[in-house]
Amino acid sequence: MGFAFSLGPLRERRKAAHMIKLDIISDPICPWCYIGKAQLDRALEQRPDHPFEIEWHPFQLNPDMPAGGMDRRSYLETKFGGKDAAFKAYQPVVEHAKNAGVQIEFDKIQTTPNTLDAHRLIHWAGIEGRQTPVV
Repeated sequence: MGFAFSLGPLRERRKAAHMIKLDIISDPICPWCYIGKAQLDRALEQRPDHPFEIEWHPFQLNPDMPAGGMDRRSYLETKFGGKDAAFKAYQPVVEHAKNAGVQIEFDKIQTTPNTLDAHRLIHWAGIEGRQTPVV
């Protein structure tokens, strides 16, 4: 009579016990969040055995956005107080995106969406353990 003993499950429990929870509060429409995620992805790629367990949490930048979204230009001009102010507000975003190697084509965005369904998708992906690839 013999028996087999595997350390696989034990190793997995030890690894889980040493994981560091990284809670990220984000909105998919947020360009700063997009830039930050790109930087995080690059950092984690350098350490494939990183100790982080990442969980994404919702934050709606525009909770009152109509379900169908709204015209992007109107949204930005209203939010920032005119065309020049909107341009000035987005200049740092454009610069940081470029420095981070992230391409955001703001001029091609015609509608600012309501992100509620995107948050729902991220939540459902979390149930399947797939939040980060979905984000």
